[in-house]
Amino acid sequence: MLKIAICGDENIEVEEIGNIISIYCKQNKIPYVLKKYNSGSKLTESSLLFDIIFLDLMMEPYSGIDVAKKIRTWNYVAKIVYITDSGKFQGDIFEVHAFDYVQKPVTEKKVFYVLDEIVKYMDNHQKYPVCSLQTNEKIVKLRAEDIYYFEYSARKIKIVTRTEEYYSTAYTLKELIKKFEQYGFLSPHKSFIVNLFHIKSIKGCEIIMDDASDTIIPLSQKRAACFKKQFNEYLHKTFDKI
Repeated sequence: MLKIAICGDENIEVEEIGNIISIYCKQNKIPYVLKKYNSGSKLTESSLLFDIIFLDLMMEPYSGIDVAKKIRTWNYVAKIVYITDSGKFQGDIFEVHAFDYVQKPVTEKKVFYVLDEIVKYMDNHQKYPVCSLQTNEKIVKLRAEDIYYFEYSARKIKIVTRTEEYYSTAYTLKELIKKFEQYGFLSPHKSFIVNLFHIKSIKGCEIIMDDASDTIIPLSQKRAACFKKQFNEYLHKTFDKI
């Protein structure tokens, strides 16, 4: 699933770009989440780790470059695409490792071209492993990225994914952590294993996931310090791949 943000102080333009992105994702059958922001400050206050960010270069009081520099202090993964009405800024946009730019007037052809290039890049550089799991009904093949968390309750494991939930009595949490730790999964509590990729935030002893329900996973006090350290290491390791 692609997490996409659009940020600009011209609402009509933001809506236009949003409509084009929606058409592209639907035509190409790409699951996506789209968020729109009318100021750079609102975007930088967001806790979401976006995959793609469309940024208006000439926003006020903070320019798109100012906003991108702030984003890069905590998100090195996002593909930044500047929206600009002048080619004279083309050299500056790459200071923050922008992926590309779209020159105004924005058209479907221009945005589609950039999205095609991003999708190709991500397909070649960010493939996710597929894992086979025995559920109570059948063997399912799931991308590691699509799994939110595992929960042990009533002598069975609940597997929560982007699209559905599965139940299994074929594994223990100890067996699952051995299988999935290499893919960025950790156990914050004796009854849970979470996908670090899907952590939205950590507040005290609660982990908020980035699913549609903002599911809260408990973080054991005994495991909190170690878990937070490993989570930070995961973030740095993930960002360093770009």
